[in-house]
Amino acid sequence: MSQLEELVKKGDYEQALALPDKDLEAKDAFLRVSAFLSLGKGAEGLDYLLRERERLFTADPLMTIRVDFELRFLLRQFDEAEADLEWFQNQPYVSQRVEEALRDLPKAILAARASQKSARGMDYEEAMETLASPTDDFALLAALGALRKVGELEDYRGLVEEILTSYHHDDVKTYALMLLSAKGSEHEVTLVKGGKSYRLVPARIGSPFGMAEYKALRERVENVGDAGLAQVMGELLDLYALIRYPERFVTPGDLDSFFEGLKGLGRTYLGQSEGELTPDGRKRYEEIKDAIAKNPPLME
Repeated sequence: MSQLEELVKKGDYEQALALPDKDLEAKDAFLRVSAFLSLGKGAEGLDYLLRERERLFTADPLMTIRVDFELRFLLRQFDEAEADLEWFQNQPYVSQRVEEALRDLPKAILAARASQKSARGMDYEEAMETLASPTDDFALLAALGALRKVGELEDYRGLVEEILTSYHHDDVKTYALMLLSAKGSEHEVTLVKGGKSYRLVPARIGSPFGMAEYKALRERVENVGDAGLAQVMGELLDLYALIRYPERFVTPGDLDSFFEGLKGLGRTYLGQSEGELTPDGRKRYEEIKDAIAKNPPLME
């Protein structure tokens, strides 16, 4: 373990950044960016990444792409993100996985722009107009987010319920159900998602992030001891929870095997070996991996 990695794991970010930054190994370079972020210095982290991007892309193209766009989105630099996409597209062919990541980025940039609009706050009138004439999945997500904060449920309950059986992306249906649940709707609804049909009462379903097992897994993820791995594992956990919602995706007795599979998959996403997995851990690894592959998120 390098000195920089030891300091980052201890949370000594200032000391980590005080170390020489010339010709760092790719892993330590990404940890340096993480240290900047932990201190609220995203712009400085981006400056460092861009300065080292060419050699980091050679060493770890997928991680370089991931970190680049996460920083651009965090800083709300969407025009610059499109310029970065062009830079990556002009690099020599590396692998099919890299090509697939680049292919999905235009949608991710569009989603990030929509997310910014939601964060600024779509007002009640805009949200109601969007629900009344829904044409864009990203706009619908922004409208659903806005309505969590404003308006009376009965003013728009019927419009939200229509989404649950519509042609819209499953993510939109998921957030529509979460809105009805958060607003305490006792009206029985039908949800068509992932090729299945559910008849349920939203108020009795709750949030996918509210279940005790999810919280227990989140705590384990946060204590995994590797900032980069913990971030990826957290993203995979949230994706899987949303995909399986409204189903209960793990039981108390399966927490160990689920965490094992999740950790192995997180390592794979980072380009590492998944490690030795037990049969139950391998089963969970494959379940999570297949579910995410078959249900790509709208907002990546």
